[in-house]
Amino acid sequence: MAEVRRSFVYDVIEGLADRPVLAKSVKTEMAAAWRMGLESGRIPEGMPNWWAERTSHKLHSKGAVRDGKHKGTSKRVLSGAEIKTLIGGELSMFSQQVQDFLTLQLWTCTRGGEICQMQKKQLSEEGGVLWWTVPKEAMKIRHVEVAHDLRVPLFGRAEQIVCRLLANEGPWLFPSIGRDGVLKGQTQAYMQTKVHYLQPYSKTKPEHKRARLTVTHWSPHDLRRTGRTILASMGCPHEVGEAILGHVLPGVAGDYNLYRYDAERSQWLAALDAKLEEFMGLRGAGVLWWQQLRRWPPGGPVIELRAQPANAPGRQLAWLGYLALTHQLFEGTDAQRHHVGCGMLAAEHGRCKVQSDAHGHVRPQ
Repeated sequence: MAEVRRSFVYDVIEGLADRPVLAKSVKTEMAAAWRMGLESGRIPEGMPNWWAERTSHKLHSKGAVRDGKHKGTSKRVLSGAEIKTLIGGELSMFSQQVQDFLTLQLWTCTRGGEICQMQKKQLSEEGGVLWWTVPKEAMKIRHVEVAHDLRVPLFGRAEQIVCRLLANEGPWLFPSIGRDGVLKGQTQAYMQTKVHYLQPYSKTKPEHKRARLTVTHWSPHDLRRTGRTILASMGCPHEVGEAILGHVLPGVAGDYNLYRYDAERSQWLAALDAKLEEFMGLRGAGVLWWQQLRRWPPGGPVIELRAQPANAPGRQLAWLGYLALTHQLFEGTDAQRHHVGCGMLAAEHGRCKVQSDAHGHVRPQ
C-alpha cells in the first residue's frame, strides 16, 4: 500500500493515455476500490486516494481506429435517402436475425442490448396495440433509482417482425446458443460485428470476398440516434422523445415528473413509422399516422379514425385517407368513400367510424 503514491498513479494513467476510455475506467474502478478499502479498514486511515484525484491528463476518446486513423467522436445520423437505400436494399446483405434487429432499432429507438434480450413474456396486446415492456432490471439504467420499466408500442415493420418472431420456439426472440451449449439472448456485440464486417473499411477476414455496404460509417446505435433525430424534426416534445429512448430526466425534473407518456409514445412512434415509410416511398406524404388502426377482429369494437398532417400531429384535417391491404396510405377527399379490399371507409370532416363484420371485413358505421 505504501508504494501507491501520486507518482505511481500518474505513471499508470500515463501508460494508458493512448487508450483514454480504458484509462478512465481503470481510474474510476481503482478509486472505488480504494474507497471500499478505507471504509472496511483494510487500508490504513489517512492514506490519500490518489486514484480519485484529478490529474493533468485529458482522458477524451478519439474514437475507434479506421484505416490507421481515429474516426473522432462525431455523431452519425442517416438521411432519408440513406434510410431508403439501407432498409430498401442493403439490409438484405445481412442474416434475417441482423435485419430484424436493425429494423427494430430504427423503428423503436431502443437500446440494442434490450432488443437482443427481448422475451415473449415481455409482450402484450393492449387496446389493439402490441406493447413491449422492458423490465427495469433488464435495462442499462437499472441501477438508477428513479428509472422504471420501458414501455414500447410497436407499429408497422416493428410489429410485423415481432409477431413473426413470436411464432418461434423458446422464450427469446433473438436466440443464441453459447459455446457452453446454453440457449440465451443474442448479444449486442454480435450485431455490431456483423455490421462492421460489411463496411468497406473492414479489415476483418480480408481473404473473404463479400459485397460491401454503400451506406457507410454507421453502427447499429446510429439507427437509434437517427430515429430520435427524426422524432425531433417532426416536433416531438423533448420529454416524450427522452421517454421513448428510455432516458431518465435529469435533476429535479426526474424526481417530480413521474408521468409515463404511454399515449404520447403511441402517437409519436406511429408517426415515426409513417415517416420512415415515407422515406421508403410507400406512403403518401399527406398522411402521417393512423391512431389505433391495426386490426379489426370479427365483431370488434367501433374505432374512430382521425387523419393527421405530417407537420402537426394532433391537428385534425377535413379529409381522411384509406388503408390499402398493403398498408400503404393514400389521400381521400371529404365525404368520399373508398373500397379497401372487402371493406370501405367513409370520410367526413376528417373522421369516420368503422367496425368489422362477422367475417372481419371493415364496414363504415
